[in-house]
Formats: sequence, structure tokens, C-alpha cells
Amino acid sequence: MPLVDHHYIDRVLPARKPIDSAGQNHSLLDRARHLLPKEKLLIELAFKNQLSHRQIAQILQAPAGTISRRLQRICRKLRDPMILSLMDDACALSEEHRTLALEHFLHRRPVAELAKIHQLSDREISRMLDYVRGWFGRISHARHRSARS
Repeated sequence: MPLVDHHYIDRVLPARKPIDSAGQNHSLLDRARHLLPKEKLLIELAFKNQLSHRQIAQILQAPAGTISRRLQRICRKLRDPMILSLMDDACALSEEHRTLALEHFLHRRPVAELAKIHQLSDREISRMLDYVRGWFGRISHARHRSARS
């Protein structure tokens, strides 16, 4: 019996697709382009090729439970409102802020590692990430106010 059935997919991937600020639909597979290659492979095997967790586990030589947990974690990240806002092509942030924020919030890279990669100080990286947090707070507050109207 496959570990992935339609009820599971319905819980993980809602029937209605998230709509970004430009009004475009983005499916899980579209958002997967921002993932690391290993995570993207899991999403494609599970949702594009519609393989069960057990089949993916055999291909990747990993326990089926591990595959299930990884897919749940990836799907949870891809539904996060901040990450969805950062993935939006109409995002009002500079490309540098957006890239740093995706690396930090989506890929979980620590500030020290980002500082080495981008040749900036830890303090500069922290300020940029604080700016992104503030930006997201402002847009989510504005969305909340417009939804109440």
C-alpha cells in the first residue's frame, strides 16, 4: 500500500493555490525552484512523478519515515507566509535583501555563514535580515487591515 494517497496530498497541498500580491497562482512545484537541489528532488519525485514515500525511500536508500518527515518539513516551509512573500516575483525588496532572506529563512543558513558567503560583516547581515522582518511585518499588517475592510 503506498504511503502517499490523495487524502495525504490534499492535506499537504491545499486545493486552492496560494495567490501572491500580483494575483498569480503558484503551485508547490513552481515554488520548489527556490529549494536546495536535494529538497527539490524530493518534491518532484513525490508530487510531479507521484511516487509513494516508500518508492522514494527505495530510490534514495533512506527510511520511508525520514522521507515523509522531510517532505512535511519542506511543504511547511513552502507555505510559510514570509517565504511566500519573498518568493513573489513582484517582491518590493532589493535582490540582495531577497536573496539573503531566502538563504536564511528558507535554507536555514546562519548569519555567520551568510557573512562569509557575501563578504559582509555579521552586523550588516543581521541589519539586512531585521529590515526584511520589518518589511514583512508591514506588508502582513497591511494585508490584515485590507482583509478586515
